[in-house]
Amino acid sequence: MMTRTRLLLWPALVAVLLVLGMGGTALGRTAAAPVSTAAASPGCGKAPTLTSGTYTIQSGGKNRSFILRIPDGYDRNRAYRLIFGFHWLGGTSTDVSTGRTVETGTWAYYGLQRLADNSAIFVAPQGLNNGWANSGGGTQPIAYLGVHGLRDSVLGISGGRAMRDTFVRNNGCTPQNPPEPEGSLTHRVTTYSGCSAGHPVAWAAFDEGHIAAPQDGAPGDSGRTWLPGEVWKFFTQFQASDPSPSARGTAV
Repeated sequence: MMTRTRLLLWPALVAVLLVLGMGGTALGRTAAAPVSTAAASPGCGKAPTLTSGTYTIQSGGKNRSFILRIPDGYDRNRAYRLIFGFHWLGGTSTDVSTGRTVETGTWAYYGLQRLADNSAIFVAPQGLNNGWANSGGGTQPIAYLGVHGLRDSVLGISGGRAMRDTFVRNNGCTPQNPPEPEGSLTHRVTTYSGCSAGHPVAWAAFDEGHIAAPQDGAPGDSGRTWLPGEVWKFFTQFQASDPSPSARGTAV
């Protein structure tokens, strides 16, 4: 089950996309509903017809596959968050679902599966040619958390700031120049003020390069990264009428 609330996370450091829904209808292109509402989908209360595994569908005349992860002890009468984890360019849905690129199991779905504690349904789609074409995004407001390395050599920090500022404008937030760490192998998270209802913007800058799982105080990817905890905190600010359990811990 999903609500109409839609969240977008685009960590530019690895061109990863995570999309979250809670309770209600399929994800579309309409504006997000206020976070205080929850809408049940037509499947609520019905016996589930899908189980965890790999599935193939047809879209645009092409076969497309995705990996589905249903929570243990799935209860058809409660609402679950729905999280899509899109792989990076050259990655695969298996990389996302297993977490094997950083730490198998712990890093599954970018570390969110462990933090969700069976309160979310996860989907890892497989991109054509192991990538995702992007023709420029859009102009409508959508909740946004951007994460970027100050020393990213693939997409420079200026590109990450420009993308962030697009969502600041779209969401009606008060513009500012958020503080960023320099030369300290740490991170700084800023939450913007003045954003339209249901469309928060947060920005996390960290002192590292083009990596997926930064840690404070040491270089390189690590299962001890702070990033999943920040993502989960951003997601769980949107609560349905039947709130899911909060994460047990704030970092992987």
